Amino acid sequence: MKSFAPCMCALLVVSSLCGASPSSRIVGGEDTSIQDAPYQVAINIGGRFICGGSILSRKWILTAAKCIKNVEPSSITVRVGSNQLDSGGRVVAVSQTRVHEFYDATNNYNDIGLLALERNLNFTDAVKPVLLAGANPTPGSNALLAGWGSKAFPGGLSRTLQTISLKTISLSECAAIHTPGTISTGNLCTAGNERKGACLGDAGGALVSNGVQVGLVSWGIPCATGIPDVYSSISFYRSWIAESSGV
Repeated sequence: MKSFAPCMCALLVVSSLCGASPSSRIVGGEDTSIQDAPYQVAINIGGRFICGGSILSRKWILTAAKCIKNVEPSSITVRVGSNQLDSGGRVVAVSQTRVHEFYDATNNYNDIGLLALERNLNFTDAVKPVLLAGANPTPGSNALLAGWGSKAFPGGLSRTLQTISLKTISLSECAAIHTPGTISTGNLCTAGNERKGACLGDAGGALVSNGVQVGLVSWGIPCATGIPDVYSSISFYRSWIAESSGV
């Protein structure tokens, strides 16, 4: 099992592999405008990109727990309103982090977290909140994934935001393919595809279906190997999100 977030070693080196590795770019994606995914953000720690995330409100950003666990809020910034990884839009400081209290890094259970911004966002056509799903999509539903992760494994990050179209599958189908015990009811999966999928650096990014966020990238087998990618299910954690952020 590999994480789709860059390793937190002595330095935040996105392309390195140390323990659980992240997914860098979306494999098989296409360059996209931020207006096509205005909820998508780039999360940086110590000035280095680490993960994706999504805008919930003027104050709150949703991401994966693995991206922010044991990280000082003062070292985190969020770039919003740009399809470029290193430029454009607005960079906002973070005042606090909230990680699911039962997050388990060993098996990626409860891989969900929140960032509170120091200053409220101003919404524009390039900066908008995403709606959250109240139920998992039907297996076979089309879903859109955006991110700056790698286009190949191994490989560097994409400098321009990428999007790909994927299809969701049932948890039973996903669990039958992955190692026993690695898929839980808090997960959502997309079908394996040898030409496209999440990769290192995509962790925390939003999976959107029918205009609502249904999942956030958690882990997979890097990258686009034909094995399903695994997400945290938004509907499963909807109550936790509301209780933790008020959204």
